[in-house]
Amino acid sequence: MSKYRYHALSASGTLVAGEVDAADERDAASRLRASGVFVTALEAPATGTRAAARAAGPRLSRGQVAVLTRQLADLVSSGMPLHRCLSIVWEQSAGRQRLLLEAVRQEVQRGTPLSEALRPYSRSFSNLYVEMMRAGETSGHLDAVLQRLAEYLENQEIRRAQVISAFTYPAVIIMVAIGAIIFMVTFLVPRLSVVFTDLHQALPVPTRVLLAIANAAPKAGPWVVLALAALCIAGRKAARTDAFGRMLDSALLRLPVLGRLVTNATLSRFARTLGTLLAGGVPLLGALDIASAAAANRALVADGKNIQQKVREGESLSRALSGSRFYPPALVQMTAVGEETGNLPAMLTRYAGAADFQYDQVMRRLTSLLEPAIILVMGGIVAFIVLSILLPVFQIYSSVNL
Repeated sequence: MSKYRYHALSASGTLVAGEVDAADERDAASRLRASGVFVTALEAPATGTRAAARAAGPRLSRGQVAVLTRQLADLVSSGMPLHRCLSIVWEQSAGRQRLLLEAVRQEVQRGTPLSEALRPYSRSFSNLYVEMMRAGETSGHLDAVLQRLAEYLENQEIRRAQVISAFTYPAVIIMVAIGAIIFMVTFLVPRLSVVFTDLHQALPVPTRVLLAIANAAPKAGPWVVLALAALCIAGRKAARTDAFGRMLDSALLRLPVLGRLVTNATLSRFARTLGTLLAGGVPLLGALDIASAAAANRALVADGKNIQQKVREGESLSRALSGSRFYPPALVQMTAVGEETGNLPAMLTRYAGAADFQYDQVMRRLTSLLEPAIILVMGGIVAFIVLSILLPVFQIYSSVNL
């Protein structure tokens, strides 16, 4: 038996947290449901061993999960029994996905709900995924929930692919330019420095600066790399702490251009996740907890606790959001319209689409400015190196002509 930490909602809507003794995550979730609470987060005991990682099952990529969900959604919507749908997908799978689906299929054939069969594989299926699945099973609309999940995951993958595509070209330019600079400074300039020394003439200032950098690079280079590595490690550890992490995430939202990009991406994830959960039948308080975590911004997660408390006390969601500095008036107004018309999930999804459009606009402007800026900076550095090499040659030519 192991202790599992949990966050849940009681029957009265109060947020509770604690620990439960259970054999595994599925057993822990079953015990908590039997006690009459709605689980919003379940954390397995951390062992830090590879055996524990293997015990959580094979890890699927987000793309694999999206494709798997789409296949299941189409098959379940056709009216096939769930175990037959899983068998078809299992037959078409290979590698880690086949191993995972085999275990899930066996559990479902024993009578275990699909959501509970997926719960132990938290490295592949998020809490949002499992809770949506459970809500679909409870409401009897698993096919509709799977369709919504498939659309949600596919949108996330499209957004991720767009970001990678936007920054691939600038990254390649930076790597090539850095490689050229390192080659010049460590290989070409040291060999030319011997020629410059034999001239016994006063070298131009740019040349002296370049030679000083080339001479210092072999000695200082490893220390600079170590210092940067130490700084990155220390920064990552500090970013994992709650206080510094919230401060960092809050500062990201206030940056001039990048802040708009982060804000639109964060609010889009929050609104789309919340709309997807509500459409799937997940209660509002539980959906808020999961959506705040899915936003991947610790300042928003901390603020989400205040939002949940206000909603628990009887405030409408739109009024609770209006009291926060993180949620723009557009989201508050669309939430209010959704509450008035009884179509809150659709309005949240519509806002997410608008936020995605703004994100795309800012991303296009940013990349269009980033590429020439990188070329100018790297070109300036290369030009400085080439000029520093050529200036002594021009000096020699001038003295010979005189």
